[in-house]
Amino acid sequence: MTTTPDTSHAPGSPPRRVRPPRRLIAAAVVAILVVGLLAAGRWWTTPDLFPDSGSGMSLDPRSVIKAAETVGVTAPRTDDQAERTDLTFTDTAAVELSTNTAEARTEIAVCRAKPGADPIGAVSHSDVGEFCEEVEPVGDGVRMSQSHWEARERDYVIVTLTPTRPGEVHLTEVSLSYRTDGSHYFRRGTDTIDLDVRVSAR
Repeated sequence: MTTTPDTSHAPGSPPRRVRPPRRLIAAAVVAILVVGLLAAGRWWTTPDLFPDSGSGMSLDPRSVIKAAETVGVTAPRTDDQAERTDLTFTDTAAVELSTNTAEARTEIAVCRAKPGADPIGAVSHSDVGEFCEEVEPVGDGVRMSQSHWEARERDYVIVTLTPTRPGEVHLTEVSLSYRTDGSHYFRRGTDTIDLDVRVSAR
């Protein structure tokens, strides 16, 4: 009987190539796909058209009867991008007040800017008509055009804080739920904008 020696591991012979089991490869591919889908889903459901406010704002105290203030939450773009985005709100907006000893009422609306008017930073609510041709409360189905400041249609979001008693109100956050048009891949979800606005009433 002739015996053939096993030379697969003989010195000088090339090493065997060890292939990972097919199950491990399939599991890795599935894991990568799941992570990618989760990331894409989160991106699609958290639109981010509006940047956070860059600085804090503390307004001088006024008597309760004159203390209502309107503040810009967003603004038309001033960069070189000429792209216009139409969006539709899908719900009423929400605010976060870290302090509200003034028991202030809040209203979030879209300002349809007057031609040539500057954007609202912070103004007495009684002066809003000098800046906006129309003020429409944010709600389901309300449309808004996000465009360059020099465009014909210039919409932006404002919030009015109306104290009802002496005290302070500190606005830290506004949440806007909307869906975008095709220029932003029809994203739909809630965009949270950080703010730092203090209004006082005496």
